[in-house]
Amino acid sequence: MPSALLRYAFVLVGLCLFAGPCWAQREYYNWYFGNRAGITFNGGVSPLTDSGILGPGSVSMSDSAGRFVFASDNYSVLNRQGAALPNGDSIAGRNFTNVNGMLSVRQPGHASRYYLFHSINVRGGLFYPAFSYSVVDMSANAGLGRVVEKSISVRLPGIPNLPSGQLQAYSNSDFALVRHANGRDQWLVLQNSQRRYLSYLLGPAGLDTIPVLSLVPRERVHGGVSGVSAASIRAAPNGRKLVLSEVEHSRSIINQQVFLTKYLVTELTDFDPQTGRVSNPTLIVENFVPKTQRAQFSFLGVAGLAFSPDGSKLYLDTIQSREIWQYDLLAGSPAAIGASRMVCGRLQNAAISTSNLQLGPDGKIYAANGQNYLGRINTPNARGLASQYQDSAIFLGSMREASHFLPRTTNDLNLPPVVVTGAGSIAAGTICAGETVNFVSSLSPFLTAAAYSWNFGDAASGPLNTAAGQAPAHRYDQSGTYTVTLRVTATDGQQFTTTQSVRVLPVPQVVLLGDTILCESSTRLLSASEQPMGSTYRWQDGSTNNSFTAAGSGLYQVTVTNPLGCSATATIKIRTKDCPDLPNIITPNADGLNEVFVLRGLQAPQWRLQVYNRWGQGIYEADAYANDWKAGGQPAGVYYYLLTKTASGQKIKGWLEVKR
Repeated sequence: MPSALLRYAFVLVGLCLFAGPCWAQREYYNWYFGNRAGITFNGGVSPLTDSGILGPGSVSMSDSAGRFVFASDNYSVLNRQGAALPNGDSIAGRNFTNVNGMLSVRQPGHASRYYLFHSINVRGGLFYPAFSYSVVDMSANAGLGRVVEKSISVRLPGIPNLPSGQLQAYSNSDFALVRHANGRDQWLVLQNSQRRYLSYLLGPAGLDTIPVLSLVPRERVHGGVSGVSAASIRAAPNGRKLVLSEVEHSRSIINQQVFLTKYLVTELTDFDPQTGRVSNPTLIVENFVPKTQRAQFSFLGVAGLAFSPDGSKLYLDTIQSREIWQYDLLAGSPAAIGASRMVCGRLQNAAISTSNLQLGPDGKIYAANGQNYLGRINTPNARGLASQYQDSAIFLGSMREASHFLPRTTNDLNLPPVVVTGAGSIAAGTICAGETVNFVSSLSPFLTAAAYSWNFGDAASGPLNTAAGQAPAHRYDQSGTYTVTLRVTATDGQQFTTTQSVRVLPVPQVVLLGDTILCESSTRLLSASEQPMGSTYRWQDGSTNNSFTAAGSGLYQVTVTNPLGCSATATIKIRTKDCPDLPNIITPNADGLNEVFVLRGLQAPQWRLQVYNRWGQGIYEADAYANDWKAGGQPAGVYYYLLTKTASGQKIKGWLEVKR
């Protein structure tokens, strides 16, 4: 029972962006990928031993508690048992698949509906300027899920149909999913070949197929460009920045020799999570002439692209490369950012052909390196080699390979930016008036806090009602329901706020009833003030009756616990006093009645008894009287006694008639 003054109570509460609805938590905690490979972030990072459920996959989804629910390899959707969902085959369209452009997210406002997005849609042998999506309902099919909407095409505005052979002429990017400023909805962002960014809003009502258009003018970096790779797009964890990277190449003929120059073009832009608009492009360009240059870094196309958790660093590598580059986005001008490029990691295998960098829910960046282990950037907010790339960080098991892309996620992995413990939704009976609650908050790896501001909703506590810091404490003296508010200000100026109800239960009002003075050799019944039905009692000796018989001086105590589980303790100090009720006659005639002189109301051994006859002669004396004088050998008559308390010297005089 909660009797201590300091109480630690635990409950996880997600903070919400701009007082909006709360995030889910662990939807990207299980990754299946590559050749029978997988890892889980539940209870630390470890390999998944059941990862033979699918081949190369780009989608791996869990529920908010971190329980795996389904995965997809862009062809089929498989449930946790490894079986295809009903209606879950050929979900990406016919004759073509673009695994790097597949992404999934739980539909806002729905606990069991998930959207799967595919970046290229094929109809009748033609590449349509469109993407498609399917919807999975995990509440169907006895909780194993069903594809309830399949291959729904969403036409991109302003692009004509083109034969599939002309894909390289108008390549679309893949997707980024960015949380809306309301903390609930998601923006699906991509770029079309007219260099317009398209932002589609996904909300409780579904996908709005009319996009927000943002024209960010940029010509090809070289006028004679003859081709371009598919672009990759990512969003920073805070949702305020986008990066899009692609490879352009051009041919030139000099002295009848053909020279091919390739350009790795990385475009950084601002993103407004409130409106979905893209603005303020910044270009970083790297070029390479294959006939005259040799490099560890290839220019076949973009493979890996990831922001650091705090958004200050950008990591990039290309298809079949051996290097991971880092750019410092805080370096200043576009030229300074380009010049900040450092090699922060070298891969031992060059077989990477798809997206191989992914930020994990632990705030570390993982790299698929074609081996039976995963690489990992352990401190991605740090500069250069201090980011600590580890090429063999996670062993996946024998006969398993990280030979394909890692599952894509939303920009913040659906993680709450702040978690607070000790703040409400607590089981009845654990928070009681008069107890102190220790509040503790912990940050998502994607957030750095500059300030904490707490309001405990307890105006009666005066200046103690507010606090700063990550782990304050507050004592609630009165029962009731209180609204606790925590506002975290991040280093980039964003504010995250949550309000949470804290229920403080009443404690019993306990008073011990009874006189505090007790005569020696007597007892007194102690009882607590009236309590609700179902209350329990515990006295100082461990007994559990609703009353207690006190005998002698001392401190008596009872703890009462009410039906809500709250306790209170009352004490009473009993003092004994001498309450003499001494007889004035004894009849020692062997009838067994009134035979001896008994010191009623006194503890006889504490007294010295002296008895005198009527002439003042002492006839009896006992230092620790035992209630045993019966006038033996003395005639009937009147006698006089003197009682002296050994401990205090108190004296009591009187007379006594002996009648035979």
